[in-house]
Amino acid sequence: DASLRVHARAHFFSWTQGLLQSLIRHELLICTLCLGKPPAFRADGFSMTTPDPTAFADVFLRDTAVAPALLKAWEEKRYQPVTWNIVETPLGSGAFCREMERLGATQLLAHGVHDADGRALTLFTFACRPGSIGPRQTYLAQLLAPSLHAAWVRTQLQRTPSAVDKASGQSVLTVREQD
Repeated sequence: DASLRVHARAHFFSWTQGLLQSLIRHELLICTLCLGKPPAFRADGFSMTTPDPTAFADVFLRDTAVAPALLKAWEEKRYQPVTWNIVETPLGSGAFCREMERLGATQLLAHGVHDADGRALTLFTFACRPGSIGPRQTYLAQLLAPSLHAAWVRTQLQRTPSAVDKASGQSVLTVREQD
C-alpha cells in the first residue's frame, strides 16, 4: 500500500529503507533496469548504512559480470528468487564482492519482474548480512517485486514542465484566452 505513494527517488528511499526493512533486512538495495537484448543495465542503490549507495551501484555495473550472472541465475531458476553467498561463490571480477564484504553484506537475494516474453524488466538485489535470508524473505521478495518495480519505475520517469502543469490541474490556457 505504501508503495502507491512513491513518486520520487526520496519517497522510494524512505519506503525501501523504512517499511521494507522490517520485511527484508538489508544493508543495500540495488535496483537494476534491464534494457534490450542483450540487456544493457541501469542501476541505482539505496542504503541507510552507507553514505553513498550510488557508488555501490556503480561498482555493480562496472563489474560487468555481476548483473548478467544474477540475471542468468534468476532466469534459469524460472524467475524465482535467487540467493547467492558471494563468499562461497564469487561474482564477476571481484570488485563488487570486495565492496560487499567490506559492507558485511555477503548474502544476496535477487528477484525481479519480466515481461510476457520472459525478458527481464527489472532486477532487485538485496545485499544482506549472513544468515538473514531464509524462506520467508524469498517469499516476501516474490510478493514485493511487482510493487518495487512499479514504484521504482515511477521514480525514473522524466517529466516535462507541461506534463507537471497538466497533472497539477493548471490550465493550459492563458488568462487572456480564458476571457
